[in-house]
Amino acid sequence: MRNGKFMMDMQMRKYKAVHQRKARIETQPEREATMQAEWKRLAKLAETEAAEAEACKQLANGATNEAITD
Repeated sequence: MRNGKFMMDMQMRKYKAVHQRKARIETQPEREATMQAEWKRLAKLAETEAAEAEACKQLANGATNEAITD
């Protein structure tokens, strides 16, 4: 009886593992697409922050030059 229960438990674990693996494989493209979209968003954010920093730097240089000429 114990051996039969052990085998049933092993079969259930195998069944569960197979279906979990199948579910992961099926959702992989969706996860990859989400990750690619996130990388694009972060790259765009980095570009925006770099442009903002450059604009602030130019504004500060312009203010310094204006103060020197006055």
